[in-house]
Amino acid sequence: MSQLYLTAITIENGQYKTYHSIYLWNQPTSTLNTTPVWDIIDIPPAPPHY
Repeated sequence: MSQLYLTAITIENGQYKTYHSIYLWNQPTSTLNTTPVWDIIDIPPAPPHY
């Protein structure tokens, strides 16, 4: 099972700005996989709430 972290990267005045990542607290703790994925992962927008 992979652990998920969330971070953001923005562009301000042509410069990249990075932020610290946060651990998503509600993940299972019974298994651990600390292999990182160094890739851009597109997350589709959430469906609208009606």
